[in-house]
This record gives sequence, structure tokens and C-alpha cells, in this order.
Amino acid sequence: MSEGDTLLLGRKTWQIHGGAFEPMADGDPNEPGFNAMQKYVVSTTLADASAWRNSTLIKDNVIEEVRALKAQPGKNIFIDGSSVLIQTLARHDLIDDYYLLVYPVVLGAARRSSPTTCGSTCDSSRPGLSPLRRRP
Repeated sequence: MSEGDTLLLGRKTWQIHGGAFEPMADGDPNEPGFNAMQKYVVSTTLADASAWRNSTLIKDNVIEEVRALKAQPGKNIFIDGSSVLIQTLARHDLIDDYYLLVYPVVLGAARRSSPTTCGSTCDSSRPGLSPLRRRP
């Protein structure tokens, strides 16, 4: 998490993460650092982003807003989940790298978060979890 200072999330992922992490106290060992990060939630249905600290709502002009965020000084901008948002950003060439954590079991059904398959090699130093990096 030290490589980034901003989270960009779709509404569903923001609500799920916020519900889990917002109640956690600063310094809680189970909180991965999301509460302190600046967060941007992309939604046309939310009225505000006050439910999770350090959050800002992006309702309109998503592509322009993300381009402006990328132009600001700072560390990396992370996206977690948010498959619809990822597809939109990918179509506008706004994703520089994909960092994927692949768990050995996949359950259920979901939308694809990547427009193509990943050709990267796996890091076997972490049993059960394979981090991958892919450039579009």
C-alpha cells in the first residue's frame, strides 16, 4: 500500500470497503491503510461521500476527472474491484498497470475486470497468493 496514496472506486466497492474499514480505529492492525488515503468514489446515484472519511464523490465527467487526478503530483492511484469503472478507464487508456492478486480458488460469477488475459508469471514466494503485474 505504500506505493499509492489514492483509491479510486466504484460505488459498490466503495460502500463495501467503507462499511468494513470506516468503523475501525486509527492504528487498528486489521485496517490496511485505506482510511487515511484520499478516496474518490464514482457514482451517479450517491448523494454524497460522507459515509467514509477522506472520500470525494465524482458524479460527472469521470474521464476528465480521472485525467486531472493522474496529472496531480503524488503516488500511484489504486483501484480495487470496481469492474465497470476499470472497463471505462481501460477504454480511455487511463490504466498504466494492472496489479492483480490471484487466489487459488475462484467462487461465483462476476464481470471481467481486465479486457484481456494476463501473460505475466506468478510469484511463488507467497504460498496460496500470486501477485501479478500486467501493462495494458
